[in-house]
Amino acid sequence: YKLPRRAGPSRVLRRRLVVSLVVNHGVTTPVSAALAYPVFAYCGMPPPTAPVPTAGVAWAMCVAHLINELGFYWSHRALHSKLLYKRVHARHHAFVATIAPAAEFASFGEALVSNTAPSILGCLLFGRHLLVFWVWLALRLQQTYEVHSGYAFHGALTEYLLLTQADAAIEHDHHHAVNRGCFGALWLDYLCGTMDAFVAAGGGEAYRRRREGFSTAAEEDSGFPERT
Repeated sequence: YKLPRRAGPSRVLRRRLVVSLVVNHGVTTPVSAALAYPVFAYCGMPPPTAPVPTAGVAWAMCVAHLINELGFYWSHRALHSKLLYKRVHARHHAFVATIAPAAEFASFGEALVSNTAPSILGCLLFGRHLLVFWVWLALRLQQTYEVHSGYAFHGALTEYLLLTQADAAIEHDHHHAVNRGCFGALWLDYLCGTMDAFVAAGGGEAYRRRREGFSTAAEEDSGFPERT
């Protein structure tokens, strides 16, 4: 299931990632959560001891998912503008061949606007229970870790059970490999024309053929990463 990669991240970059994760999870996240809870409560989040509502949980997940996909796509696309890329987003693209924890390797501005805000707004604005928010956040983290992992579980049991998303993983891996297009949700990339080059080169099927050792002349010129 491993995708074709160029050289992986250097040891220096991996150390920077570890330091960043320790700071984020040991300091930034706890402080941010403590400061954010009163805002969640103001927006209608019930006390943690309140019963978890059984009705409407699926609807809550759908709303949170839609808001996240719209927010991430447009904010991520904006981060690739000439104005913001070098100042804000270049740090994340230091990982050309990504690994799962690199999903969180971002500048403060990007982490706030493109990662955190789209992820929490669906639960924040509708006053969801804390447990519902935690479940949604776990699903969101699994999604972003998967698409940065360098693996696409195409044809695996997890894909048939809707637990993994091979096409999304391939598209985002391509985004890091060539640093253009494929900004987020597949349906938004399709509607907005930001996956046209990826599709013209064969899309996910071409990516899988590269992994298996097969390619065409068009794929060789597509910007797809070489097999190693």
